This record gives sequence, C-alpha cells and structure tokens, in this order.
Amino acid sequence: MIERVAVAGGRINAHVGERNIGSIAIGDVARLVVTRFASGLYHGEEPFVVLEDEQQALVVPYGVAGMRQLSDALVATYGGSKMLWLAECEGLPMAWRKRFLGLFPLFPIPRLAVHPRASVPHWNEQGPLPMSALPTSIGEHSNV
Repeated sequence: MIERVAVAGGRINAHVGERNIGSIAIGDVARLVVTRFASGLYHGEEPFVVLEDEQQALVVPYGVAGMRQLSDALVATYGGSKMLWLAECEGLPMAWRKRFLGLFPLFPIPRLAVHPRASVPHWNEQGPLPMSALPTSIGEHSNV
C-alpha cells in the first residue's frame, strides 16, 4: 500500500492506501523532530520525521509521498520559529516499526502512523532550532 501525507484544510493527513489513518492540525504542531538512527549499523539511513502536538505524534518515514508539500507548509507556517529538533534514535518502539508479511524486519524501519505523544522515546536531541535549519533532504526524495 502506498503511504502518503497531504496538507489540506489546515491539517496534515496521513494516508495508507485510500484510508486516512490520522491527522494533526498544522497550527497545533508543537515540535518537529528530524530523527536519524544513532547505531553504526544504520549509518547512511535517511531520517524520519516526528510531528508532535499536545496529545499525539505523527511518525513520517523518509521518502513518503507528500513530504515536500509537508516541509513547505511547515516552513511557511512557522518560518523563523524555534520548533525544530534534531535527534538520534537508539531504537524504535515496537509499535512504530513497519512489518513485512506480519514480521518485523531485522533492521527497524518506521511506519507512517499516529501514536500517543507519550510513546515518543527520550532521544539524544539538539534544539530547539529555527525552521531554517530544516534539512533540505527531507522533501527531496518523496514519491510526490
């Protein structure tokens, strides 16, 4: 199934196939966390994004369709605001991991999903940073 994010009507919507699996109001985003794996096993892996509001966290894997639209909307909305965090991830919560044929792959890959904000791990973080520090690679390789 194709995973994508779309910005419409002031909301960031997450879709798997044709199903909307959740959304966050763009004006309610409290933190944008660009996350990379800290382990040498994952060296070179592209970052994933976690958008947090007061109650939930939207996990957006690298390369998901709509990332350019999402990053453009966040920069347009928040401009010079300091809401960007860079993080290193030691491991993913099991609920955040993508499955293949019902099994977890050897190397964890995040899946597009909305989770309770309380499930966000305590990572080694740097921030807050201005949105101008958002890595340009976030929106470059999305499918749309």
